[in-house]
Amino acid sequence: MMPNRKWILTSLIMTFFGIPILAQFLAAVVAMLGVGLAGIIEVCNILITPTIYLLLNIFMLALGALMLFFSGECGRAIVHQKKEK
Repeated sequence: MMPNRKWILTSLIMTFFGIPILAQFLAAVVAMLGVGLAGIIEVCNILITPTIYLLLNIFMLALGALMLFFSGECGRAIVHQKKEK
Protein backbone atom coordinates (compact mmCIF):
# COMPACT_ATOMS: atom_id res chain seq x y z
CA MET A 1 0.00 0.00 0.00
CA MET A 2 2.81 2.42 0.81
CA PRO A 3 4.67 2.28 -2.56
CA ASN A 4 1.39 3.08 -4.32
CA ARG A 5 0.94 6.23 -2.21
CA LYS A 6 4.51 7.31 -2.94
CA TRP A 7 3.89 6.86 -6.66
CA ILE A 8 0.71 8.98 -6.50
CA LEU A 9 2.51 11.69 -4.52
CA THR A 10 5.45 11.67 -6.93
CA SER A 11 3.17 11.92 -9.96
CA LEU A 12 1.25 14.82 -8.41
CA ILE A 13 4.47 16.69 -7.63
CA MET A 14 5.78 16.15 -11.16
CA THR A 15 2.46 17.19 -12.70
CA PHE A 16 2.10 20.48 -10.85
CA PHE A 17 5.73 21.47 -10.30
CA GLY A 18 8.28 19.44 -12.26
CA ILE A 19 6.78 19.36 -15.74
CA PRO A 20 5.88 23.10 -15.98
CA ILE A 21 9.33 24.11 -14.73
CA LEU A 22 11.07 21.76 -17.17
CA ALA A 23 8.85 23.01 -20.01
CA GLN A 24 9.87 26.60 -19.30
CA PHE A 25 13.57 25.70 -19.23
CA LEU A 26 13.17 23.83 -22.52
CA ALA A 27 11.35 26.80 -24.06
CA ALA A 28 14.14 29.15 -22.97
CA VAL A 29 16.82 26.85 -24.43
CA VAL A 30 14.95 26.52 -27.74
CA ALA A 31 14.53 30.30 -27.88
CA MET A 32 18.22 30.93 -27.25
CA LEU A 33 19.30 28.34 -29.82
CA GLY A 34 16.84 29.64 -32.39
CA VAL A 35 17.78 33.28 -31.99
CA GLY A 36 21.49 32.42 -32.02
CA LEU A 37 21.21 30.34 -35.18
CA ALA A 38 19.07 32.99 -36.86
CA GLY A 39 21.68 35.61 -35.97
CA ILE A 40 24.52 33.52 -37.39
CA ILE A 41 22.66 33.02 -40.66
CA GLU A 42 21.84 36.73 -40.87
CA VAL A 43 25.40 37.85 -40.12
CA CYS A 44 26.82 35.51 -42.76
CA ASN A 45 24.50 37.14 -45.34
CA ILE A 46 23.56 33.86 -46.95
CA LEU A 47 20.49 35.11 -48.77
CA ILE A 48 19.60 32.07 -50.85
CA THR A 49 15.83 31.57 -50.89
CA PRO A 50 15.76 28.25 -48.94
CA THR A 51 17.99 29.85 -46.32
CA ILE A 52 15.56 32.74 -45.93
CA TYR A 53 12.73 30.27 -45.31
CA LEU A 54 14.91 28.40 -42.81
CA LEU A 55 15.69 31.68 -41.06
CA LEU A 56 11.99 32.55 -40.89
CA ASN A 57 11.11 29.13 -39.50
CA ILE A 58 13.82 29.32 -36.85
CA PHE A 59 12.74 32.83 -35.88
CA MET A 60 9.09 31.77 -35.55
CA LEU A 61 10.12 28.72 -33.51
CA ALA A 62 12.10 30.98 -31.19
CA LEU A 63 9.16 33.36 -30.85
CA GLY A 64 6.88 30.45 -30.00
CA ALA A 65 9.32 29.21 -27.38
CA LEU A 66 9.54 32.69 -25.86
CA MET A 67 5.75 32.92 -25.77
CA LEU A 68 5.57 29.55 -24.02
CA PHE A 69 8.18 30.66 -21.49
CA PHE A 70 6.55 34.01 -20.70
CA SER A 71 3.02 32.61 -20.63
CA GLY A 72 4.17 30.18 -17.96
CA GLU A 73 5.85 32.96 -16.00
CA CYS A 74 2.84 35.29 -16.30
CA GLY A 75 0.43 32.50 -15.42
CA ARG A 76 2.44 31.69 -12.32
CA ALA A 77 2.53 35.38 -11.32
CA ILE A 78 -1.25 35.73 -11.73
CA VAL A 79 -1.92 32.64 -9.59
CA HIS A 80 0.52 33.96 -6.97
CA GLN A 81 -1.29 37.34 -6.88
CA LYS A 82 -4.67 35.65 -6.44
CA LYS A 83 -3.35 33.61 -3.51
CA GLU A 84 -2.11 36.78 -1.77
CA LYS A 85 -5.57 38.45 -1.85
